Amino acid sequence: MASNPKTLFAKRVRRLRKAAKLSREEAAEAGGISPNFLGQVERGESEPGLQSIFSIAKGLRLSPCALLTDKEEEPDLLKKTQQLVANATPDQLTLLYRIAKVIVG
Repeated sequence: MASNPKTLFAKRVRRLRKAAKLSREEAAEAGGISPNFLGQVERGESEPGLQSIFSIAKGLRLSPCALLTDKEEEPDLLKKTQQLVANATPDQLTLLYRIAKVIVG
């Protein structure tokens, strides 16, 4: 992983906002920050302080910890997930599909 922490944080914030299906304006309003500031954070142009991290998390309806840790940065996550699916029974596949559908939409 060649990215620095600021870049990783920026990408994580954008990815989590999009996963929550929130516009930048909606997330910013819910967090009590400006959409311009949130955009700067998402582009890695601004490094938020502790209070701003809490505000961003509130806007994304997440805990601040979710912004600072990310299991998805594990490089083999997709491969591991594919292996789990390949080894699943038909009943497990049905359950996995239903869970994924709820999460992803």
